[in-house]
Amino acid sequence: MSTIFKQAGIKVYHFAPKKLHRSLQSHKDKKDPSTRARVYRIPCECGKVYVVETGRNLPTRLKEHRAHRRRGDFDKSAIVKHSHITDNQVDWEAAEIIAPIQAWQPRRIREAIEIHKHDTVPQDIGVHISDIWLPLLPTKGSSISTVTP
Repeated sequence: MSTIFKQAGIKVYHFAPKKLHRSLQSHKDKKDPSTRARVYRIPCECGKVYVVETGRNLPTRLKEHRAHRRRGDFDKSAIVKHSHITDNQVDWEAAEIIAPIQAWQPRRIREAIEIHKHDTVPQDIGVHISDIWLPLLPTKGSSISTVTP
């Protein structure tokens, strides 16, 4: 069909011709990489860790966990509840990002893998990993590469 139009001197575009908005820069600021969604862990002095995924930035989540502790909302945070029950201290300063993963489902899967491979505080395991995959998962103390969405 485009050959017929070409012979008639008619230009055929399979996509829109260059438009002004494609040449202009976005009015939005680029997101700071530290605000990306992620899987993170918070250690407790007893040796257990709290592993969880979030779509929010880590400093904000840590502030929320501390606020739950301060207000006595122990059921709103598994690490705070564990700390309260066992009378252990949470090492807030040692909290670390395990993997920055944007997409929600891969983040949930990575969270489940990390919960499986660490000695974690009692918490919701999130996504259930079938027993058939367990031999392929890293064991405690080993590492896994970052999952990319």
